[in-house]
Amino acid sequence: MNDYENYAMWKIYSYQNKSISIRTSIKRLKESIEDRSVIISEVKYIDYRKEMIPEDNMLYIFLYKRNFFKFENELRLWFQDNPDSVSNGIVEISKKNEFVKINLETLIEEIYISPNADISFYNKVKKELDKINLNKPIIQSSLDDKPLY
Repeated sequence: MNDYENYAMWKIYSYQNKSISIRTSIKRLKESIEDRSVIISEVKYIDYRKEMIPEDNMLYIFLYKRNFFKFENELRLWFQDNPDSVSNGIVEISKKNEFVKINLETLIEEIYISPNADISFYNKVKKELDKINLNKPIIQSSLDDKPLY
C-alpha cells in the first residue's frame, strides 16, 4: 500500500530487470475476487522486544510482523468459505489445494515494468497480455528517472 513505487520492494522481490508489478486499489482487489467473501487487513509492524502480539484473536499472529519489514506496507486478505465456480477470463491461484478465482480485468489498473528493463522485456509483457486479451497500460518504472532541472 503505497502512493509511489517502493525501491526496496523492487530490489528484494524482483528478478533483475525482468519483473512486473501491478497497480490496483482495495476496491478493485475486493471486486476482482469472485465467489468469495473477502476480509482485508493491514499488517501491523511492532518491535518484538517491546511489544507483544495481542492474544484476544488467534488470527493476529498472521497480522503482525517485525518492524524491520515496515517498508513493505503490507495488506493481507482473508477468505471465508464459499463454493468455487469456473468461468473464462479467470485466473486460479492455488494454496493448499484451495482455489481463488481472480478477474484480472477488474484487478489490474496498470502494469509497471522493473527499472532498467529493456524494450524486449516490454514486448514480452505486451505479447502475454495480448494472448489473454488484457489491455492495460504498461509503464516503465520511474525509479531511475533523472530529476527535472
